[in-house]
Amino acid sequence: MKNIILNFLFISLAVLSISAQNFQTDYIRGESSTYCAEENFSFNFKKNIFTKIDSYDGSKTVAPSKVAQTNYDNNGYYFEVWSPKYILDDYGIDEYRKYYHYSHKILYDKRGGNVLYVYEVDMDSKVGKFYFTKKGYELFCR
Repeated sequence: MKNIILNFLFISLAVLSISAQNFQTDYIRGESSTYCAEENFSFNFKKNIFTKIDSYDGSKTVAPSKVAQTNYDNNGYYFEVWSPKYILDDYGIDEYRKYYHYSHKILYDKRGGNVLYVYEVDMDSKVGKFYFTKKGYELFCR
């Protein structure tokens, strides 16, 4: 019985780690800025939750979010938009107000490819930031 439980736990963790998107960003830029500063963040997007960890001070943001849109931009890059709007749609305004309201656009070099950047928008203040990977920095910051 113990082996069955351990096997189930191992398989469950493996499935969760496969479906989760984990990546590091190395640079940050305000939406109206042209300067990219070196700052490290860790992002995790899985099922209905996103997590962002600031590598400098260890601060963590966790909030509901799930894929709301996927497509290709005019340059042929693939993107996903993650949003907490499903909370409002499924559970109503009172539940929605309990959480941070961040929307994320994750840009990839191709579908199933490497992350170039995460564009994060605070949906309440309408302020956005770009979080670039090293490859994204080479393309968009130089």
